[in-house]
Formats: sequence, structure tokens, C-alpha cells
Amino acid sequence: MKKVLISSPTAAAKNYCAKDWIEHTSNLKYPNKQIFLVDNTLDKGRNAAFLESTYGVKCDWAYTEERELFKRMAISHNICRQYAIDNNYEWWAHIESDVFIPENGIETLLSHGKKVVGGIYHIKTGKERTALIQEILTLAPNERQAIQMTNKDEVFYIDGKLKQVYHIGLGCVLIHRSVFTKIQFRMLEGVDCAPDSFFAEDCNRMNIPIHVDTSIICEHRNQIWGVHGTTFK
Repeated sequence: MKKVLISSPTAAAKNYCAKDWIEHTSNLKYPNKQIFLVDNTLDKGRNAAFLESTYGVKCDWAYTEERELFKRMAISHNICRQYAIDNNYEWWAHIESDVFIPENGIETLLSHGKKVVGGIYHIKTGKERTALIQEILTLAPNERQAIQMTNKDEVFYIDGKLKQVYHIGLGCVLIHRSVFTKIQFRMLEGVDCAPDSFFAEDCNRMNIPIHVDTSIICEHRNQIWGVHGTTFK
């Protein structure tokens, strides 16, 4: 049975669901798994130590006091990535620490044999809530644009089938070693895009297809936890 790493960044801002997430993820049906979190709270590692001692989950601190959120996220993603490389994992399930996947989600994603394949989770809140699925719109031979699916479209799109997409975020995505050894997570100064957007761009540039299993619907317990310009960055 293939060994799977379940890993993602986290922070004290997500402690409202930390206990539930750790219990739920630990109890997923797939047996050969390990959970590894990387905390990027600006507290010199105190929250990482709290999560590890309180819930018994392996959690490292991102070893940074960088205040720019996207930089901290990229650093954290890359610590997860390096852990998967150093410990010889063939598969890395990047499951964000506020995303709850179905109990058979790991084996379902593995069954497709795709290099990058994930499930569906919703972003935003209220009437703007929608599945994070982006497709490429070809405007001209050398011009393309990523288009975010609307909540009006998803009722027709989510039919239980496996589909190739441009971008599904990093909330619930299974990544093969042949991919995560090639692609480092990154951000760009002055560009308002998180590392997951650059991951999709790099996969596209390297001709690595991203697939989504529309039968896997995850619960995303997201909250508005930052204020742009204050605690968000």
C-alpha cells in the first residue's frame, strides 16, 4: 500500500477547527498515512508547539518572522514539500487545515492514477460562495485567461466525473512525487496571487495536467480571519 503524506501550512488563525480537523483527518479510512503540519504564525513557534503537544500531530514552525502572508505561505508549502522529498513519499495529499475531505477521499484520488488530482471545495462566503475551479479561456492563439467558475455554473459541472481543469487550489489535491520534486512553491512581489495560483501556472507551463474528481465534495470551514492591509499581510 502506497505511503501518503497529508500535509499543509496552518496558523493560529485556524485553531477554531484544529481539533476537529486533526481528528477527522486522522480517522480517514486510508491506513498508510502520516499528518505533518507547518505553522506560520508570527509567534516564534509557540502555536506549532501547542498543536503538537495538545493534539499529538507532528507540526513544525516555518522558521520565519516574514510579515508578508504570501511569502510565509510559500515558505510553509516548501517545508511541506521538502519533508515529502526527504522522507521518500511517493504521494503528497495537500489538505488545507480547514478542509474536511470525505472519509474515503485518499483512496478515491489514488485510484485515478493521475499526477495531480483533487476534490472540490468552496471559497468565499454567503451569496458569493462558489467552488474553486478555474478553466482556461482561449482569447487568441497567444492569449489565454483563467476563468473562475460561478456558483450558477457548478450545478451543471459537478456530475461525479473526473475532469481536467486549469486550477483547483490546494485545499484538497493529491500530488505525485514526479511533480512535487520539480515544482517549488512561489509568489511574486507586488502580485496579489497566492502560491496555489503559481502552482497551477507552473503545472500548465510544464504540461502537467490537473484533474478534479467532481464526486469528492469537501467541507471548507473557512472564516474571515484577516483584514487586508492589517493582519492579512
